[in-house]
Amino acid sequence: HLFIYFGQTVIDAAHRGKSLIAITGAKLYLMFWREILSSRTFFWADTLTYKAYLVFAKSLEEFYPTYKQEAPENIQRVIDHIGRENYGQNYNIGLGTVRKDQILVNDPCIQIPLKYRHDPDIRFYTQANPGYTHGQGLITLAPLSGTNFMKIVARLMTKAAKATLPVFFREERRGTRLAGN
Repeated sequence: HLFIYFGQTVIDAAHRGKSLIAITGAKLYLMFWREILSSRTFFWADTLTYKAYLVFAKSLEEFYPTYKQEAPENIQRVIDHIGRENYGQNYNIGLGTVRKDQILVNDPCIQIPLKYRHDPDIRFYTQANPGYTHGQGLITLAPLSGTNFMKIVARLMTKAAKATLPVFFREERRGTRLAGN
């Protein structure tokens, strides 16, 4: 297996919403395509906040754990292997959570705003990782498959196309009346 660690990534507020993780993932895919084609390749992260988990949930077709389906046995074994190898006694086998001695994230996004708590992905994250408020992580894993790669590329292309639309056609302008109407 080939594992690509996206770590405990925190993006500064000034750079959020710019698809930096998706762009990095796509660049890694293009750089290492030979290795990726010749082995089973996974992106993984120790998601300490709901936003880190949402990078997987909103950007990829297949990732684990998710409310949509239980992780297949072989995937759970990979998650457990990553957890044991990288976190030892702090890893909770089967649950996929990682106990931390201290809170590593100094970011207000560790608290989930009430308006987001109904999102099924966020709700799942809080149930799968109930210790997130104390800095506990959830090992999240995604196979680097053609389907996942194409979803990332499609998302990046859609975002780029929206950015190049004339201001009048952009979504935030829909419903705006023209002067004189």
